[in-house]
Amino acid sequence: MKINVLIPLKKLNESKSRLIKYLDENSRITLTLLMLEDILDSCILSQSVNKIYLVSYDDLSEFKKYKEIEILINKEELNKALEFALNHLKKEENGATLIIPSDLPLIEPVDFKNLRELIKNYEIILGPSCDGGTNILMLRNYVKISLEFGEGKRSFLLHLKNALDNNYSVAVYSNEKICLDLDDIIRLRYFQTLNINKKSIKYIKEITKN
Repeated sequence: MKINVLIPLKKLNESKSRLIKYLDENSRITLTLLMLEDILDSCILSQSVNKIYLVSYDDLSEFKKYKEIEILINKEELNKALEFALNHLKKEENGATLIIPSDLPLIEPVDFKNLRELIKNYEIILGPSCDGGTNILMLRNYVKISLEFGEGKRSFLLHLKNALDNNYSVAVYSNEKICLDLDDIIRLRYFQTLNINKKSIKYIKEITKN
């Protein structure tokens, strides 16, 4: 089964807006891109993914060096941008698509391997964020449900309801690495304490050491 990954990104100059009081714009943009690099590294190392699609408002030319990546420019709001990307992949009916946020730097290659195995037996896989959002939404390519992503929405329960209402088989995949996206100062400070070999974590330690 072919597995594709969709990673949506906000406009770079609007990224990590909850950290405006703590990090300047250049630092927030750099952090966003380094977190994305960490995700891409784990994804590629897993050897479980066919293609990675970055759904972006910006050009992201620095990521064109990755042969596994295609950049889909879309300037609509998040759910419409993702629907556009999913429709782009519908031709691969026997495959599956994994949607993950761009601020999930702790995800490891084994997570992509586990998800690839799990989707063979289910139609939808969901993973919650620590605040009730959705950090994992994996769909067989024939599945159609309404997307509920958005700032402050408890989208995990909404996605779960939409899946069950449509009688799809659902599994939940969750661990600390999946739950912890970087959205606020509390998580930034937690990431600062971690002793792991991730580009974004090293950068956080560098810019917060004082």
